Amino acid sequence: MSSQPGTGSGGADTDEQLLTSVEVSRSELKEATFKSLRWAAVARLAAEVTAVGSAVILAHLVPPAEFGMVAVATIVGALALSLANEGVGSALVRRRELEHAHVESAAMLSLLVGAVLAVVTLFVVPLITTPLFGEETTALFRLLSPMFLIAAVGIVPLAMLERRLDFQRISIVEICSVQASVVTSIVLAVAGLDAEAYVLGTIAGTTTWAILLVILGPSALPKWHPTQMREIARFGLPAGLAGVAQVGYGNIHFLVLGGTLNAASVGFFSRAYALGVQYQDKVGAIITRLVYPVYSRAEDMGHMRDLRARVMRVNAAVIYPLLALFIAVAPLVVPWMFGERWEPAVVPAQILTIAGMARMISNGTPALVLAAGRPRALLAFNVYRLIALGLMVLAASPYGLNAVCAAVAAFEVITLVGSYRIMLSRLVGVSVGQLVRDLGPAVIASAIMLLGAFPLTDVVSAADLPTLLTVLIVGALCAPVYLVALRMVSRAAWDDIILIIRRVLIPRRWHKAAATHSAPAGG
Repeated sequence: MSSQPGTGSGGADTDEQLLTSVEVSRSELKEATFKSLRWAAVARLAAEVTAVGSAVILAHLVPPAEFGMVAVATIVGALALSLANEGVGSALVRRRELEHAHVESAAMLSLLVGAVLAVVTLFVVPLITTPLFGEETTALFRLLSPMFLIAAVGIVPLAMLERRLDFQRISIVEICSVQASVVTSIVLAVAGLDAEAYVLGTIAGTTTWAILLVILGPSALPKWHPTQMREIARFGLPAGLAGVAQVGYGNIHFLVLGGTLNAASVGFFSRAYALGVQYQDKVGAIITRLVYPVYSRAEDMGHMRDLRARVMRVNAAVIYPLLALFIAVAPLVVPWMFGERWEPAVVPAQILTIAGMARMISNGTPALVLAAGRPRALLAFNVYRLIALGLMVLAASPYGLNAVCAAVAAFEVITLVGSYRIMLSRLVGVSVGQLVRDLGPAVIASAIMLLGAFPLTDVVSAADLPTLLTVLIVGALCAPVYLVALRMVSRAAWDDIILIIRRVLIPRRWHKAAATHSAPAGG
């Protein structure tokens, strides 16, 4: 693939014209989205199955207290990727007209910012983290400092692939990077490392990600172009700061608890938060990660709102029943998967699942607001959320882990309503009433299913079957209940599920074959 990006001119095949052009029809955009969704789904599901398997193995090798330190320190990796993506990548993806000088300028900006932040993390951040979290956690911060430079290397080719909706290549990169991270972490943990095994695995995975993106994606050597750098920074600076606030919002619990509770309690919260919030965030990202480049190519604001409504409805209809089922089976699943020493994470995980349901939907707001060209509004909203959640967690921490989880769940629900009322209604014309239409069908159908899931879990578990078999039986019996309830509550949500199955799970060549067989002779 050429390293000279453009806006899509002749001489390329149909897909190349579509994926490099910002001027596409609704039908072309829809087809490209389904194609991208298929690849993103494969990559994310493969990555999450691998990640969960790795988490189970590491939970038996690494003590909860070590996981508590990791939970605090890994904000560095999240910040590195978010700053690069939102500060530089989002500007490249959104631009209607993109010159080669923009790509060179973006590469220069990302490397400069990455180098500065790596030095700050190595030498300045320890002055803050050592008195707050201790020397052991600070050592993990130092170890993660190269993440800023690594992310800077990979972000420009990633943005160019996203601009073209080339999620096939992105998916290959993600699968390989997860495998590298998992293998490294497990090997080092078996060798006797604890928190360091997880951190070094993260670095190995991100390094693999950056190298493969440079190989597979269109990129450019960094060069200094003042005009283009200013154009990128004008959008990228507030977008990058909004990304920092978003990462802070997702990690402020660990920072506050790391300074107020013992490391083991933070470890239990980390495991509960991963189960209740983070895993479904990643599964939901199968769809939400596609929407920014898709929104950026919408015909107008009305088209963007229509796209958003379907994305939110599909996300809720697919993920909410899984979360509801987890609430019912968590007392069986958590000790079985991670070991008896992780049992204190069961109730927190059940509570935080409510937070996960709300968080998954509110996470769709940033892409829409950025695509609408309002990064400063997103920055203000994210800063407010960050400060308010930090204060709420701090206030709840003296009352124990369950109180903290309840506070986080309540705050996420409030924030979801606020994102519609404060952000979406004012900036893009999405009313609060739309929230009910987005989530109502999935919430009602999941609640109906959950009413039967609790007694059903008790009955099946009383048979003393293996835990995995018990969960599979409960899930198999609950699935028809959910589907029937969803069909009765909302035909639109049901049609969306059927559409996803037909267009994403069934190969496109089957559709063509069916159309050929059904066409009249001589047509």
